[in-house]
Amino acid sequence: MNEWNFIKVPLGDKSYLQDVLVFLFRMKEGLLMVDAGLNTDHSFMVISEGVERLGYKLSDIKSLILTHYHLDHCGISLRLKKLLSIPVYLHEKDRKIFQFFKENIERYPEKTWEFFRSYGVQEDILSFITNELQKYKKLLLGPTDTLNINDGDLFEIESGFLRIIHTPGHSPGHISIFYPEKRILFGGDLILKDELPHAGIYPHTVQYNPIKDYLESLEKIKKLKPEIIIPSHGEPILDPLKRIEEVISFIKQKIDEVYDIIKKGPVDLSHVCEKAFRRCEKSLSCFFFLSLSLSYVRYLIEEGLAEEIKKGDLILFKST
Repeated sequence: MNEWNFIKVPLGDKSYLQDVLVFLFRMKEGLLMVDAGLNTDHSFMVISEGVERLGYKLSDIKSLILTHYHLDHCGISLRLKKLLSIPVYLHEKDRKIFQFFKENIERYPEKTWEFFRSYGVQEDILSFITNELQKYKKLLLGPTDTLNINDGDLFEIESGFLRIIHTPGHSPGHISIFYPEKRILFGGDLILKDELPHAGIYPHTVQYNPIKDYLESLEKIKKLKPEIIIPSHGEPILDPLKRIEEVISFIKQKIDEVYDIIKKGPVDLSHVCEKAFRRCEKSLSCFFFLSLSLSYVRYLIEEGLAEEIKKGDLILFKST
């Protein structure tokens, strides 16, 4: 094994993305692992076999860092923590989300229904989404007894140090990992080569302003001047600054687009979603596009360009 390597863990039908990369870094003693795939027996088998192909045993993993709380990045962390008695590091803002799931997992689909129904989303669409979420409840759980990881923290590996960069946007506690000796950024889900950014608001992030955080995180990464970004999905980004500018441009263009929609308001969330992203339909992807639409509206509200108004039991949006 080189100073670092990765294992490609399939996501099957649990994501439109084909797989997620689990990274392994050589330390002076054992391995540092970054992210942990889905909480399924298949993911555990793929990770175990991948570690062995690299010439190690599963017991050689001594620490685990989670870039963020999403189910395709945290799943096996629960099993590894119990099996190996290793420390698991996670930003406090995402640990609180795991705590929310732990306390509310049985009612989470219903909470999702109530949350988006208040914004006027059609009941038949919400019924489909919440029925689908019932299948995911087990996969949403993650460790709540984690060690805090913060911006600027350093982790020693055999050939240098890894520096933690807090890059919220995709999630409140999302972190990226910078390897300064090689000018490599392991970017998690902050920025992908062929996918546009997702930064949604959900029942567990109701007060969050993801778009503001996303833009600030991208500017933060620009200042690091990485020579390559290796995301958790897809191919490496070999021209990082160009790709960062493309994503910033997309976000700003979408902000203007959503603002133009709201200026014709009052409008509900489904209308914003249909005009800015895609028509709401009976699919789980609709759940993500609704949450993304709400993020752009939240940005405009906090910039003083839009506001919520009540119409009966529903929340609508209009420009100020």
